[in-house]
Amino acid sequence: MFCFGAELSYTSVVTEKCDVYSFGVLVLEVVMGKHPKDLFQTILPSMEQNIMVKEILDQRPAPATAIEETNIALIIKVALSCTDASPQGRPTMQEAYRTLTQQNNVSSCDVPFNALKLEELRDA
Repeated sequence: MFCFGAELSYTSVVTEKCDVYSFGVLVLEVVMGKHPKDLFQTILPSMEQNIMVKEILDQRPAPATAIEETNIALIIKVALSCTDASPQGRPTMQEAYRTLTQQNNVSSCDVPFNALKLEELRDA
């Protein structure tokens, strides 16, 4: 796995937060169907682009059901928190796991999935 480049180059130490970051990258790669390099380099830093969640999703699978949309939104929300630029802003793996496995997990966003923007998940 890899860690946030600048973080690792400054500290030369691999930490749990590096693993958390790598987990977030892996999750985004699965959801997007490709490496999220462009997402990190151009989209997330400026978030003013109002990128819709559905625009970053891998288009190869069949369209998601309403329940799947709720789960996808939660998964992306956790992945974005795991890839926070600040290691202190990232959850622990235990916190990420708990969030993903909570029974009756309700979406924290009241916006319909088709209108949901990345910034709304990132800030939720």
